[in-house]
Amino acid sequence: MSIDELCALKVPAAKDSVLYLWATASKLLEAAAVIAAWGYIYKTHAIWDKEKVGMATGSEANTNCSWWRLAVKCHRPRNLTESAA
Repeated sequence: MSIDELCALKVPAAKDSVLYLWATASKLLEAAAVIAAWGYIYKTHAIWDKEKVGMATGSEANTNCSWWRLAVKCHRPRNLTESAA
């Protein structure tokens, strides 16, 4: 599936929802594009160290970690002042 096809997907999600998106190192920019196309706002990420869980990485050229990104879609007021307006 191409990046354009992924971005065009209609993801069934609640108005207020959280997205955990897994991406390899070589696809981090594409992951950011998908997050934005789906209407989410990137917040943070975490790194999974494959060697710590005993996974072979293949060769010295392969990375030994993968990233997941956390994004949110939230339509609630940020503070009490906004909700009163």
